Amino acid sequence: MSAFVTGGTGFIGKRLVRRLMQRDNGLVYVLVYKPTPELSAGLKEFWGADADRVTPIEGDISKPEGRSAGRASDERTIRKGRARGSFRNRRRPPPA
Repeated sequence: MSAFVTGGTGFIGKRLVRRLMQRDNGLVYVLVYKPTPELSAGLKEFWGADADRVTPIEGDISKPEGRSAGRASDERTIRKGRARGSFRNRRRPPPA
């Protein structure tokens, strides 16, 4: 099963991505706020040999336009048959 994950670079999210990759040979699409070479290298090291099955999609889910873009990317990915499931995993903003 392929999946689309928001928050896939955080503490829980990167473990979710690793678990999804252990379940089967599907691809995992991860919404990434600002991908950097350092972040990519750290995630590849964490995910190990299966890291090549992860496709980062740049976006910002914390802003209204970013949430729309994130949902739109999510829906386009699923509609095109690239992902069968969606996992929204993000930290809640601190109370005001």
